[in-house]
Amino acid sequence: MRKVLFAGLLALLLGGCATVVVDTPPGKEVKLAQEGTMLPTVAKKKVWYALWGLIPLTNNSTADMVASCNQEVRVKRYIGVDDVIIGIFTSIVTIRPITVEVQCK
Repeated sequence: MRKVLFAGLLALLLGGCATVVVDTPPGKEVKLAQEGTMLPTVAKKKVWYALWGLIPLTNNSTADMVASCNQEVRVKRYIGVDDVIIGIFTSIVTIRPITVEVQCK
């Protein structure tokens, strides 16, 4: 029974779901970059979620980040080391961060 509780608690602390809306500003047309294309990172932000990723607390759209892009864009969503460290403490109250990064020409 203890192993099951520990596994459940660990899954809640380290797991979760989080939606990032990949969007552009109205009237802006860009295309997704092909895999392997080298693009510089132009914007990076943390998105905060409640209930381990179910409810976004901050803006989870990329429209404001893509505004400075002209041709091709790539959006990465990942849980970095800093997100894990922060999440160890904030997951107790169901708050989780993730990092969203936009790369473009």
